[in-house]
Amino acid sequence: MIRPITHIFFDLGNVLVGLRSGEKLKALAQHKGESVEAFCNKIWSSERAHDYERGSHTCDEYFALLAEDLDLGHVQHRIYSHVVGCRKPHPDIYKKALKEAGATPETSLFIDDLAENLETPRKSGWQTLHLPPGADLSTTLRSFKIAGID
Repeated sequence: MIRPITHIFFDLGNVLVGLRSGEKLKALAQHKGESVEAFCNKIWSSERAHDYERGSHTCDEYFALLAEDLDLGHVQHRIYSHVVGCRKPHPDIYKKALKEAGATPETSLFIDDLAENLETPRKSGWQTLHLPPGADLSTTLRSFKIAGID
């Protein structure tokens, strides 16, 4: 029996953010009432992005500001590979994510655009979703029948 999902974990690049292309980016820009060009300039060409690249912002500070720009207010925890000391698909990064969120593998869903990053959490009991570039996240999530997503 599949347990209800209580926590959803996303890869950022090509899942939540389309990295300068695709429908996801267009939808985010439209949601903010901006053109795609203006939205990209705001996020990637802003003085804040340059400050980050020059080391004036920590990763946490920069991504918190980016999350505000993207209206990802539901993102409660951010796990960075360089902080954990490993990257996907190493098991420790998934363990850290669970610990930070107070979640269990059986009631967690991990979404990534790279199938190879799903194998480790799947073996640990997570529910997983491969979301290749161009796939519609909201339509795909509906198949999991998650309360509040519609």
